[in-house]
Amino acid sequence: MSSTTTITTTTTTTMIRRLCCLQSASPSVPLSSKKKPLVLLGAPQVSAIVLDTLLNASTCPDSLFEVAAIVTQPAARRDRGKKLSLSPLATHALDRGFSADLIFTPERPGDVPNYSNYCALPTLLLSHPTQSLQDTFLSNLKALQPHLCITAAYGNILPTKFLDIPSLGLSLPSISIPLLHIYLYHAFPNTYFTLQNLSYTTKAYTSNTPISKFPLANISGTVNIHPSLLPLYRGAAPVQRALLDGVKETGVSLAFTVRALDAGPIIATETIQVDDQIKAPDLLELLFHKGSELLIGELPSIFDGSARVKAQPQDHSKATLAPKINPDESWLFFDQEASMLHNKVRAFSGWPGTRARVLVAEKNGQQKTLEIKIITTRVCNHESVQFDEADDVAFVEGALVFPCGRGTALEVLEVQLPGKKVVNAAAFWNGLRGQKLKKL
Repeated sequence: MSSTTTITTTTTTTMIRRLCCLQSASPSVPLSSKKKPLVLLGAPQVSAIVLDTLLNASTCPDSLFEVAAIVTQPAARRDRGKKLSLSPLATHALDRGFSADLIFTPERPGDVPNYSNYCALPTLLLSHPTQSLQDTFLSNLKALQPHLCITAAYGNILPTKFLDIPSLGLSLPSISIPLLHIYLYHAFPNTYFTLQNLSYTTKAYTSNTPISKFPLANISGTVNIHPSLLPLYRGAAPVQRALLDGVKETGVSLAFTVRALDAGPIIATETIQVDDQIKAPDLLELLFHKGSELLIGELPSIFDGSARVKAQPQDHSKATLAPKINPDESWLFFDQEASMLHNKVRAFSGWPGTRARVLVAEKNGQQKTLEIKIITTRVCNHESVQFDEADDVAFVEGALVFPCGRGTALEVLEVQLPGKKVVNAAAFWNGLRGQKLKKL
């Protein structure tokens, strides 16, 4: 009876490591002699969660890495003001004592605003490269010799020139294909190997079923924390789109970065249940906490190469997209079912928010249209709510109850008038002073 060779993660990793040594003509400094430099790319507040996790872990005596630099979005005008503000990640990094000289803010050519009036900001954080400066940025980053780059809500697609910089991404693609075949043939005589789509697939002679797949090429030295269970919800707004769809389960994925959008091999995932009242900002924060912990747990396997072996290619046929949110999507229309409206309120919480137009019927018979922001909602459980007219809004047990499509109803718990603070439904109702409220 012939035996089938099973290739384990440890065996394959050792094999690859030995093969890399065969190709090295010059001695190298042992990896244990110094910490591996990491670069973090991000911008919003959730990126700061990842930075905190990395900085805290890097101070441990047995840590294998250090945060060598941060790449973030340029300073921008925020909160409707003209004053320039750094990205939340840059601000948090400076607050933690991170050197401003190691915070890079590259920008696309042609998008170079005049920052001459904002000298209070660190000089490097105001440097917005033109094309020539973009090349300088890449050169400066390369000079840091990062071993690994990590993206966490960075917001830009990374060019190939960037993906080629981390040394982790250069180790395996440099292996010569003939040498690899020779080595594998002698190491695993009962196994044959074929090159398909830049990935090696191992198969046993006794079966047509793949034993393991490990992409040795076309993988960069950049890892992405993506707040969805890939290949679901690839794109800019995975959490918002998932909540909009009313999912009961979601998660976070740790994946290698490739040129295609969120399409790289998956190193690890973690699944969570979605509470039916959680809003996008809270879910996003939770997922990045989980993703940061997942990253720290997987860094050893990423460093020793075994993560490449176990990383699973995505099933692109099951991919769904999560395009950027458009502010025009924020309107609520009460002819839709209450659950759909509730999901939209949760999904668009924070930005862009959700808006609705209502009609205020004054006692003298006149009517005026009012635009309000809907902040917090709940699908109505009051099956016996009575409406005087089909478009009337009722006030029941501290909530504004809107009749919705297919006989459903939505409880609105918090609202906001233009230029005003958020108030609960009771305060808003009392402010009407007996005037009727109708949906539009």
